[in-house]
Amino acid sequence: MMFTSLKFRMNAGFMSIIFVSVLLVGLAASMYSAKESLRNFESHARRQMSALAAMTEFFYDEVRNDIDQLAGAPVVGGTERGIYELFEHYAMYHPGTLRVCMATADAGYVQWPEADVSEDFDPRTQQWYAKGMHAAGRVVEMEPYLEMSTGEIVVRFVRSFKNMDGASHGVVAIDISMRRLAILLSRKVIGESGRIMMIHTSGIALTDLAFPESDLKSVSELGIEGFERMFGPNALFSATIDGETHILSSVRSDATGWIFAADAREKDVMSATRAIQKMLLLISIGVGLVSVILIIVFSSVLTEIVKTQEAHIRESEMRHRIIFEKSPLGMIRFSDDGEILDCNDKFAELMGSAREKLIGFNTARGSSPEMREKIRIALEGEPSVYENEYTSVNGGRTLYLRVVFNPIEPGKNPTGVIATLEDITEAKKAEAALRESEMRHRVIFEKSPLGLARFDREGVITDCNQRYMEIMGATRETLIGFDALRRSTPEMRERIGAALAGEPSVYEGEFTSVTGGRTFFMRAAFNPLESGRRSSGVIATVEDITERKMIEREVRANLEELERFSRLVVGREERMIQLKQEVNDFLVARGDDPKYKIVE
Repeated sequence: MMFTSLKFRMNAGFMSIIFVSVLLVGLAASMYSAKESLRNFESHARRQMSALAAMTEFFYDEVRNDIDQLAGAPVVGGTERGIYELFEHYAMYHPGTLRVCMATADAGYVQWPEADVSEDFDPRTQQWYAKGMHAAGRVVEMEPYLEMSTGEIVVRFVRSFKNMDGASHGVVAIDISMRRLAILLSRKVIGESGRIMMIHTSGIALTDLAFPESDLKSVSELGIEGFERMFGPNALFSATIDGETHILSSVRSDATGWIFAADAREKDVMSATRAIQKMLLLISIGVGLVSVILIIVFSSVLTEIVKTQEAHIRESEMRHRIIFEKSPLGMIRFSDDGEILDCNDKFAELMGSAREKLIGFNTARGSSPEMREKIRIALEGEPSVYENEYTSVNGGRTLYLRVVFNPIEPGKNPTGVIATLEDITEAKKAEAALRESEMRHRVIFEKSPLGLARFDREGVITDCNQRYMEIMGATRETLIGFDALRRSTPEMRERIGAALAGEPSVYEGEFTSVTGGRTFFMRAAFNPLESGRRSSGVIATVEDITERKMIEREVRANLEELERFSRLVVGREERMIQLKQEVNDFLVARGDDPKYKIVE
């Protein structure tokens, strides 16, 4: 009974899986095919429209350059005949030019080709004149209009010009036919039924030659439902034309004021998709039938295998689950599109978010750019490592992370991913503190008023500061690499050797630099990096005490001179006392009073 129940469940389960899988695959393929059809239409249309936009912008730039040259030509301020001939010459070499004219601030007016103008005609009252003068030397375009005499759509370019005094004196205008652009539009075909329309930002439509009835109509007059979306950001959208759904895509040219809209019937765009859908339906039915037969045939064998392996699977899952849940590192399992399928409590703690909120989050799309790039590499089958500061999107917590992404199936693209996370914030702080400490010590080393040098275990100078170079009278290049233990003076070698053996030593005396040839009095203290045993290096502090020694010598000489002077003065005083005593003795012997009072 139990066997039969398991077998039934397997049959039903496999059939359901196959049915759902076939259905999902069919839907996914259908959606993908539809999306690809739309993408192909959009890609092709955008290439065509971008090319048209680029040509239109180039055409407009050429006209702007031309009108700049006309406005700056010296003849513009000359005679009416000269101006007319200039305009005529320009039109001769610029096909598509319908009209070139000029109006001045004193109501003067010249036009090519010649046309009847009423005597009371004042060009200064015209909108194009006012707009050109207001632009103050910039080229501006008027809104497109229909030339009644030729039936062509025309765009007028205007620019003001200055007189000899530098003041704005009038406006030059060029009327350009848009016929060449309409011909280009007629040559651009999108699929079987597609076409490209040009719509000015003012709302005026310029279509191709195959649809002249839409020329110079506003978008509202075209009667296309949903067509107003064309004025929004460039995007793919649908609109209803004559009761039929059409697919449209637009490209906007801000440099010209024109919007290029590609239009094709939806059924033509999606024709390939519908054929694929029919084929998928037939394949799905065939796969389903074959699968049902295979399931029935092999269900008995599979039932026994499932029963045998079930206990082993449960035991294995339990072991891995314990490892996953109890790991001291954060652990995550991603689907092959970057969605979090599972995570442990440590990961939730690191992210500062609830586990329920994390499950289902697509890190490949919603995380930081650098993190997304590392996940993308792993999803494509290659291991990757992220090590940087990271702010949790779900929990808002900021910390330094080291994340190792390992593909479940290396080399496969796409594949699921297992990631381990480690909080290295404290380690990063320690590194930063170490770098800061090293920087401080480096500043002290470089800026010390004493000469400082570092020797390796062989007595070779590996580093020194500027003051040490000055004292030795040598360059850094000469000093770095100098073997002081072998090439210095005997007494100096003895002091360095003692320090390398682990005992501090001091040298004080006259010294001649081997590297710089400078002779001076020096005091050098050699301190081992590791006291009491063979050291890995020595730090030496060196002081030039020449000036102090010279002062000491001068002081000693002054003291000796002072001592000689003192002895001379004291001897003279003793002799005077002796003479005074002899005089007193003589006077007393003669019966007189002593003359001098002598203090003993």
